[in-house]
Amino acid sequence: MCRDTELLLPATPLAVRQARHFVRDACLRWELGGVGDDVTLAVSELVTNAVLHARTLSRLRVCVSQGVVEAAVIDGAARQPLMRPERQDLVGDLDTLADLADDVGALDADPRAPALAVGASGAVTAGRGLLIVDAVADDWGTRHHLDGKLVWFTLHAPPGWRWVSTCLCATAATTSPSGRRITHQPGPWDVPHEGPGDTLEGAS
Repeated sequence: MCRDTELLLPATPLAVRQARHFVRDACLRWELGGVGDDVTLAVSELVTNAVLHARTLSRLRVCVSQGVVEAAVIDGAARQPLMRPERQDLVGDLDTLADLADDVGALDADPRAPALAVGASGAVTAGRGLLIVDAVADDWGTRHHLDGKLVWFTLHAPPGWRWVSTCLCATAATTSPSGRRITHQPGPWDVPHEGPGDTLEGAS
């Protein structure tokens, strides 16, 4: 079974809730319950990164091809994401941030300003998203895309997923974000999405 769907997301925190709803809905319709929570978690992290760092409209794409679930977030910021090392000393980071509190300029600054980048992993609230994606996904990657970037990840469909044998994507001309061949197969699983956002079912 080959499935391919997209959602346009705003550059606001609302995008994260919209993305979670959209992914859960797709995983239920496509009978991917065994990995749905992991897909939703990883997508939440990627969309959060897009909202916090790109500050542009973003596009979420979710697809299934040859028994592999894939999701990608495309945004308008060209800077590639960086997976920072695991944070070992949160208390030390917080102490450093407390010292900065004496600087009125730091308090009023954008939280991503260099003055608030403390510790080996950067700002206190930063650096965890890609670590979570790396822990949850079977594979992930990033590349430049038009005037921005694309970050994708893959997970194997649940064991015994009944649609694997009916996938017709092996010779498809269209590819997923990671380069997997895919052709959306329309069917009863294409129930219109009834959540916020603009759905582009079957778009490539």
